[in-house]
Amino acid sequence: MFSLLTAMFKRLIVSLTSPFRMLIVQIQRMFNVNVIAARVIRPLNAAVRKMLRLRPSEKSDYVRVGSFFVFKQLFALIVLVLCAGVVIYFTMFAEAVEAPPAALTGIRTNVSFRYDDIGVKDFTGTANIISYDGAVVYTGEIVSGVCEGNGILYARDGSLLYEGGFAENSYNGEGTLYGPDGAVIYEGAFADNLYHGAGKLYNANGVLVYSGSFASGSYEGPGRLYDQGGNLLYEGDFSDGRMHGTGVRYSS
Repeated sequence: MFSLLTAMFKRLIVSLTSPFRMLIVQIQRMFNVNVIAARVIRPLNAAVRKMLRLRPSEKSDYVRVGSFFVFKQLFALIVLVLCAGVVIYFTMFAEAVEAPPAALTGIRTNVSFRYDDIGVKDFTGTANIISYDGAVVYTGEIVSGVCEGNGILYARDGSLLYEGGFAENSYNGEGTLYGPDGAVIYEGAFADNLYHGAGKLYNANGVLVYSGSFASGSYEGPGRLYDQGGNLLYEGDFSDGRMHGTGVRYSS
């Protein structure tokens, strides 16, 4: 008896909720991304196919240019081909535009800790770290007392040493390394204080000497090598800091 009542109750629930479930399914179909995309793409595909056939069927399909009649769809086809050519060029052939590392010198905070202050271990946020002689040596993000995130490292004389990403108190991520005179030595990716990833290396005069890929501080992968005057010497593959693989070498 109890099982019969349970079965009847389930059927009653199904019959009462069935219209609502169908409504929910219809709503889900209306807002389904794949369905929407199919509805949008289908007429576009039809328009493109018609454009590619180039089969005029009536006089209104032409436009008069001087003494000539030109098929209207031809203009649309030319625009389509030009747009496709631009996309293909920038996707496959054009060199990627390298985004300059973010300038972090605008970081400001009123929170400061001495380098030996044990209270910094419980701090998370943006703060200054001060050396024993009172100079600010770090300004940036800290997580539980560790330099983690974006920050700026200074020498005790106030000169800029590094600005960029940190992790576990080491250079990690995108950053810029500076020399004693403030000139850029390297800009690009770091991993555990070493050049690692895409970057650019400069000499003491600020002249670019290498641009390309690094691994653990050495040239690794595709890159370009320049002489001390900035003239291109080699472009191609590197391995362990040496030219290795396919490349082109240039004379002076």
